[in-house]
Amino acid sequence: MRDCIFDANGQPVSFLWQEASFNGNELPAQLTADMTDPRFYQSHVYWRFPLLTDTDTYFNGTPDTVTVRFRLQAIGSDVLQDLVSSGDLDASVASAMTTLEVGSNMNLVWNAQTATLSYMENGNIPLTCATNTAFNVAADKVAARRT
Repeated sequence: MRDCIFDANGQPVSFLWQEASFNGNELPAQLTADMTDPRFYQSHVYWRFPLLTDTDTYFNGTPDTVTVRFRLQAIGSDVLQDLVSSGDLDASVASAMTTLEVGSNMNLVWNAQTATLSYMENGNIPLTCATNTAFNVAADKVAARRT
């Protein structure tokens, strides 16, 4: 969910004043709130892992269990550590940084027992989902934006 920032040589950096370019990793949101717009129904945003490069391949097979947990911290631990190392931040401040668990049900688990919702992908590939909301698994899909 955090932006990644890079120097002029494409190397990751921690501080905005070092940035020459960035890559956004924000979570995608509903494309529109206008129910008359066809994009309103593209509510199933997907992202395949790993991200494709010349050498990456997708996971081939089905895992036994997938657990999703969403935690949010205002400043990344690596950035806090860089500030402590540079002497610009006291270590007690960094160690006091709060990490929030987001959601009423902290973990969402997909496995054979919880994947009770199903739909056909591309008309012929059966997929299953687990959700703790009223999410419509058969909704139109849209690829997550990558910058």
